Amino acid sequence: MPSSHKVIGFVDGENIVARYQAMKKDGRTPKNGVIHVPDILLWHEDVTQGYVSDFVRISYYQTVVGDENKLNSVRRQIQ
Repeated sequence: MPSSHKVIGFVDGENIVARYQAMKKDGRTPKNGVIHVPDILLWHEDVTQGYVSDFVRISYYQTVVGDENKLNSVRRQIQ
């Protein structure tokens, strides 16, 4: 069995959300299991599958404008 490597991942949430929303607008059908919160979040559990790695941390980058309640809500959704 291959050895596992410790990996820290970075997800550019802004770009994948924008691209996903554009693809949906163009009529593409989402894959089953996609988690989508408009303008905030896009995720699918397959993102971390298929690697011979041990993800020890994944950072999800997203810019959000709003008050503290809005920011906390988005943090919870991403977590």
